[in-house]
Amino acid sequence: MDIQTKHFLAYIDEAADKAAIDTDERRIRFVISSGQMDRDREIVEPSAVAGAIKGFARNPVCLACHQHQLADGMPPVVGSWDIDSFKQLKSRCEMDLIFAATALGETYWQLYKDKHMRAVSIGFGVLDGREEVRGGVRCYVITQIELYEISCVAVG
Repeated sequence: MDIQTKHFLAYIDEAADKAAIDTDERRIRFVISSGQMDRDREIVEPSAVAGAIKGFARNPVCLACHQHQLADGMPPVVGSWDIDSFKQLKSRCEMDLIFAATALGETYWQLYKDKHMRAVSIGFGVLDGREEVRGGVRCYVITQIELYEISCVAVG
């Protein structure tokens, strides 16, 4: 199974949700799936992410840029995803990231808190999907995934 990554706009605009950034708890609520078509004309349905959360919950790690090891051999863990905060809404899925109390966690916390970074990306395997035409555009709608990880990324 090929691992794919998809990039989405990250945290919810504070104007829409005042609790999106919680500085006391060092956590931010992110949109982890929006159901929007990406540049490859693919759509990951929010229900696909919701269906994969239980498996992801066994190791809800947040990595730096889809890396599995940093150049110095250290783990690229930025923090962990709060599975209990997961919400599937009509057109998106949201979940809170709790930033680790490490140098790497602190770096990413500052970048996101200060809004220099805004994107996260999901790494997954496609289990099921179908071709469709949406808005006059042929696309591939991914309906079932195995969610491997959710990473902090600079570009969404």
